[in-house]
Amino acid sequence: MIKGQSAFFSIVVSMCLLSCASSPPVQPPVSGGTGQGRTQGQAAPPAGAQHIPLPPGVTRLDVPEIEPSSFFASIPKETLRAVEIGSPAQLRRAASSLYKSGGGYSLPESVLLNVCAEVTRLAWPSSPPIQDKPPVTEKNAYTGALDSVRLGIYDVSTGNVDFLTDLLPSLILLTSSTRNDYYARSEGDLKAALNLNGDSVLVNYLLGILCKKKGDGEGAFKYFQEALRLDGTCFEVRLAFASSLYGLGRLSEAEQAAARLLSSYPDSVQALKLAAEIAFAQKKYPQAGEYVARVLQQEPENSYYLLFRARILILTGEYIKAASLLDAYSRTDNTSRDYLLLRAQIQSGWNKNTPAAIATVEQALSLYPSDSEVILLAAKLAGAAGRRIAGRTAGDYANLILAKTPDDPAALAIVVADAVSKRRWMDAYRSSVIIQKQSPSLGDSITHVVICLALGNNAEARSMAESLYARDGENDDVRQVYIKMLVAQGERIRALGLINTWLSAAKPSMKSFLYWQRSLLGADGSEILNDLRLSLTSDPRNSDALMEMYTYYFTHKDYRKAQYYLKQVVALNPNDEHTLELSASLEKLLN
Repeated sequence: MIKGQSAFFSIVVSMCLLSCASSPPVQPPVSGGTGQGRTQGQAAPPAGAQHIPLPPGVTRLDVPEIEPSSFFASIPKETLRAVEIGSPAQLRRAASSLYKSGGGYSLPESVLLNVCAEVTRLAWPSSPPIQDKPPVTEKNAYTGALDSVRLGIYDVSTGNVDFLTDLLPSLILLTSSTRNDYYARSEGDLKAALNLNGDSVLVNYLLGILCKKKGDGEGAFKYFQEALRLDGTCFEVRLAFASSLYGLGRLSEAEQAAARLLSSYPDSVQALKLAAEIAFAQKKYPQAGEYVARVLQQEPENSYYLLFRARILILTGEYIKAASLLDAYSRTDNTSRDYLLLRAQIQSGWNKNTPAAIATVEQALSLYPSDSEVILLAAKLAGAAGRRIAGRTAGDYANLILAKTPDDPAALAIVVADAVSKRRWMDAYRSSVIIQKQSPSLGDSITHVVICLALGNNAEARSMAESLYARDGENDDVRQVYIKMLVAQGERIRALGLINTWLSAAKPSMKSFLYWQRSLLGADGSEILNDLRLSLTSDPRNSDALMEMYTYYFTHKDYRKAQYYLKQVVALNPNDEHTLELSASLEKLLN
């Protein structure tokens, strides 16, 4: 019986071997099929699994393990890995290894060459194109996915059987800017590909782009940073990394990354544009202007950068050049939002033509009624002019913005300025406190000290004024608010010491301020009048000193002289309601 059993089991083993040897190979995945699972990373037998015991006298045969077949089984592993890494250099390397001068490519070779060429074209357009693309006529998942990408479709029918069928559909991230219904599927497929090859530059780059499209700046930075670590030479990866830093507000790091990029690609329009935006955000306007000028040398008809240059010229005070540029631009387009905004700024800031500026802003409001920048400029202009624009006050416009974005710093600053101009100190304080919790500018902080002094919040005013003075004590605006704090809180000796120290080297406007403040510390009328006259000699348009002269003469019942100075204040601030009320009351008194 033992011999019979041995012969029986030998026959069974032989039949199993014959069955394995004659099994048909796995067919290439076809786009539109369902797929049978991944050919990489299939589960191994459970740890500790026991072999089935054989009957006595039967010898076990060691049969070689048969690896699953794949569509690219005939491709050298190092070539396939280079395609998976997907950087420009690795794709060229893979294409070179596949190239045959006489043609005669197999289907897998033809498909892989098409993949190399299309990925290079879409993902790395700055790299030399891969020219040799043999035609592929047989239907397959890989070129099928590429065809779908060209049509703006995310191919869900690749079967997801290997790295490339996971990856290729997500190339749509590089071709479609409107659809977003595939993001969840793309993320899952790309992460599956990353699990198969964590060194893939291309997968990390595409995941970064996906995160950016989804508004996840931190996620985008993480993937771009990893792609850069894997390949520090790829232009698109370096550009995306610098751009992600800019998007996160890490301006110093972004500036360094953009500078490194420009050192390698000094004429790159994309790098120049990014560098211009970063410099502008840092308020390095001359540097931003240089970058924009270099962009315009290559793209002279680029309307965005024409207006960008005009904006920089306005900020640097070169109004004549900016006006000429806008005049030239208006010949082709005089209704664009940016053009109208810049035109209004020149009319109000340089020409001092407030009616023309208001007319321009009203035109912009009629064309772009919901645009935040248009509303913001209307608010600023209404506040500066002290009048309504299209029926609304500065505060009305600022509140329209705050209704959408309650913490908008620019709108809050307008609300503060409007409240200060109307001496609604508590309203000003409430909005100013919100600004101080954000990233206040120096001007915002100085205004907050003034508001605190008006409300009698002396401890808060002192704390902030001393902090500003310790940090930026050479700044005239900081010195002024520091003196105001000392004078308001009765620190006569300290205030006089600083005033007398700074007077000799002060500019005319600063001298006028210092004399005005010294007048508030005067011991008698002659000292007060002498300092006020010195203040107005240094700056005849100092409305504070003029107002103090009015107050002095009004207090001493010299109403004609009081009226003389008050009229000058009204002329400088024709829309100040408080001053107008004083003038009306004085007029009645004199009559």
